[in-house]
Amino acid sequence: MAPDRLEGFGKTVGLGLVVAGDDPDFAGDLDADGYADVIVGAYFSSAGGSQAGRAYVYLGGSSVDTAPDVVLTGAAAGDQFGYLAVVGR
Repeated sequence: MAPDRLEGFGKTVGLGLVVAGDDPDFAGDLDADGYADVIVGAYFSSAGGSQAGRAYVYLGGSSVDTAPDVVLTGAAAGDQFGYLAVVGR
């Protein structure tokens, strides 16, 4: 059975306020492999400084990822990186 939730992020990271890329016909295939990819924002994450924010990229495939393929972190405290995740053509 495939996982249906993300765990281990803590309560105060703002995880999942914005989820982008869930439709492969709307540029949700970031790596052009034919599978939908997902970006999950965590804008309150303090991994890069207080509320610097993070974005987790899960690349789709024949099985469901349990860990992000790419983790992007805000450059400075207060950046709140990941508050908005938009995928476009």
